Amino acid sequence: MQTLTDSLEQSADIVGNFEDDVVVIGPAGRLSYRFPTSPGTTWAVFSVRFSADAGWNWNMAATQAKIRSVLANPTSLEIRGEYHTGPDEGALDSLVLSAGR
Repeated sequence: MQTLTDSLEQSADIVGNFEDDVVVIGPAGRLSYRFPTSPGTTWAVFSVRFSADAGWNWNMAATQAKIRSVLANPTSLEIRGEYHTGPDEGALDSLVLSAGR
């Protein structure tokens, strides 16, 4: 199963006030995913499988067929780096997109 993994940290413990942590866009639509927690002040690893049971959305809960259709021709990958409106710093590292079976 394909997986996206990254490491994130913030300058302060801030509860996220935006909707999507990861967005994949393609001609077939827009997939979005929100991690259950926000990053803190030390590096934290976040990982999500490109699977319907992982909680991806495509205007509603994404089916495996919808996930495959967007991933067949992605044009944009967005990873949220801003968790708070105002003064803060965020960092992203160790991005890995694996194509496991």
